[in-house]
Amino acid sequence: MFRSFIILFLALNFISCKEKKSDKTMLTDEVCQKYHEGTFEKYGPPFGSIKIVRSKDKQIESIGFNQLEVSFNIEWVDACSYKLKFDKLLANPKSLSVDKVLEAMEFDCTIIKSTMNTHTVLKHSSKYPDQKGTEEVWKIVD
Repeated sequence: MFRSFIILFLALNFISCKEKKSDKTMLTDEVCQKYHEGTFEKYGPPFGSIKIVRSKDKQIESIGFNQLEVSFNIEWVDACSYKLKFDKLLANPKSLSVDKVLEAMEFDCTIIKSTMNTHTVLKHSSKYPDQKGTEEVWKIVD
């Protein structure tokens, strides 16, 4: 049952849908570039807070609820679009069996909206085409 819960978590937090061209035209490259690196946070039930630390080519997600820490490789396609691919599980203190689920994680992501210190991301995965949604991410100002 707990494995199903983890799969649901990953589906809810990582998978959404592809961009619409008209959404992206509202953003400039300069606006999107402020989200290329930094520390971010997203919230949502049932997992609460997820901390994201993004560098030029890595994204680390720390999930407070179950104490998982996951590394993704990040490749910027253009200023507002990037690809995330699972790299490795960095921390799993509760010994959850999620390795096979995580290994399949690959996403095409697009920043579609920006306001002050938040941005909204659409994600799409060809491996999970039925999962759709968006996530709002807050930049933590250092």
